Amino acid sequence: MKKILIISSFLMIMISCTMLGYKIVSANEKVDEIEEKIDSQKNQEKYLTPYGYTLENPNIIKNPYGDSPLSAMILFETSYQTKITIKIYSQDNTSFIENTYKEDTKHIIPIYGLAENNENKIEVITNKEKKTYSIKTEKVEKFNSFENIEVQSNKLNLVVDNSKLYGIDSNHNIIWYYKNKVEGSPYLLQNGNILLEINNNQRYSLIEIDLSGKIYKQINLESKIYDILEKKDSLYLLSNNLIELDWQTGQVLDKYSLKNNYTKIVELKDNSITIANETQETTINLKNKKESTSKKRNQITTKNISINYYKDNTNYKLINGVTFQNNNITPLSKKEILLVNYKKIDTKYKSYNINIKKTKETIVLTGNFKDSDESYIILDKFLDKRVYDVKSKTTIINQYGLSGKYSIYIKINNNIYKTNIYIDI
Repeated sequence: MKKILIISSFLMIMISCTMLGYKIVSANEKVDEIEEKIDSQKNQEKYLTPYGYTLENPNIIKNPYGDSPLSAMILFETSYQTKITIKIYSQDNTSFIENTYKEDTKHIIPIYGLAENNENKIEVITNKEKKTYSIKTEKVEKFNSFENIEVQSNKLNLVVDNSKLYGIDSNHNIIWYYKNKVEGSPYLLQNGNILLEINNNQRYSLIEIDLSGKIYKQINLESKIYDILEKKDSLYLLSNNLIELDWQTGQVLDKYSLKNNYTKIVELKDNSITIANETQETTINLKNKKESTSKKRNQITTKNISINYYKDNTNYKLINGVTFQNNNITPLSKKEILLVNYKKIDTKYKSYNINIKKTKETIVLTGNFKDSDESYIILDKFLDKRVYDVKSKTTIINQYGLSGKYSIYIKINNNIYKTNIYIDI
């Protein structure tokens, strides 16, 4: 009996220590958490309401989601069911963009195609009345002239310049702009929305937006994307590997390891997909994953895409955006590190300009790490120490598989630094 009591007491002590270690850390400063843009947009939508507004006195909000300065929303109610026709006039008022929405009494009207640095004229027409508004826009920064860009009439022509995405009309005037930095070229989805790869909080993300800047879907990526191809509800993403992604759930349906680097998806057939770089093409059998490669010199070019200003006459709805979770556990380093003889932050540590942030899904470490450095980030709590390799200026650690409070240490070559900060997951 006495032996059982001793064992029980020992187990209770161990459980208590574990629970205490789960909550207590040796650091005293909590890592800052970055709010994702897709989450901040939910707060912005609180102001996108038609309730209490009329055609005579509407709720007009410029740049409703903060990233599309040449867009707006006009919101109001009517006491009767009515279709809504809008006309957005050109800079010289000689032409206009037009769209008609289905009958309703509550109206959320997105306004696209506003000319930069201009008092833009907009007409809103119901079954019974018409109202004219003026929306003033600011000048948009641009780096090069768009005069020589090939454009289509009555379309919004998308152009990437200096990692910024612009929309120009048939007169080469800027009438749309996405202010965040983009990577590569935009991709037009079958539903009329745009896929963009962005550098989001020091990591790559793939987002689906409309022309108001609203983010509908987002997934964080492990590497840069070179090309995209849509197939029904899935996407093929060409990066260091070829990935088939279910764009409704974010689930990886298939993954193909590539022996070489490729930058272009040439075509997709029933049972095969062909990818290319400047010197060769490779066709992958999607069933058995066998490859056949032929030497072929390709001129890899990107074309500007042109899209309709409005998809159809479906009434605009405010729906929550979705962030697809990355359920991959970040691999641990093979390096064994004992947290003894660690140092306080000194001038040498400060010279690396190290920054650690937390997002909803990840831990983001940035710093001026050199290729010649042997660097690691260590997350430590009672009975749980995680060591991760730092191989570049930006290191992303997925929070999946982590739980509780961790003190953070950084090892650079022969020095271990106690950062005095912790992360709570």
